[in-house]
Amino acid sequence: MVREGKYKVKIIAGPLNTEGQITLIEDPLDHSTKAQKDADYEAVMRSFHMQESLAALMDSVMTEQKLIKDMKDKSPIVKEYYDSLEAIRAELVPVKEGRTVLFVDEEKIRDKISDIYAGVNFYQGEPTSSQVEGLNRLQRDIVDTNKKLETRKKTYRPKINEEYK
Repeated sequence: MVREGKYKVKIIAGPLNTEGQITLIEDPLDHSTKAQKDADYEAVMRSFHMQESLAALMDSVMTEQKLIKDMKDKSPIVKEYYDSLEAIRAELVPVKEGRTVLFVDEEKIRDKISDIYAGVNFYQGEPTSSQVEGLNRLQRDIVDTNKKLETRKKTYRPKINEEYK
């Protein structure tokens, strides 16, 4: 869902492409107030940006893991750090292995954000109080997990560097 206004459109079909502009107008059958639409839009954008923050956090965790993966079986401290990173990753996304990730019975931060995003994105009214509280809680979870990662980096990197000098 997007707000009413003018949008640039580009269509590409193989080697051919064309550009144009469209104007979206408000649905005359939608009886939501401007305040309700604004609240919905803010919730959509907030959950979208939270997904971006979560992706950046996941990149940080996985970058750390890649740096030490080859050493984890050679040092107890490196293995401990790697396992602590894996525990952080498990807070963010499902990590259980199964035949298909779609049917894993874990609901982690990523899944919870996606659920709220879908709920507010495909409903044009104001977000519910439980959706807003869910976003607040998930935002705190992301901040807390990021702090946890930074603390572990500060704790383990010097120990690992010292061990490999």
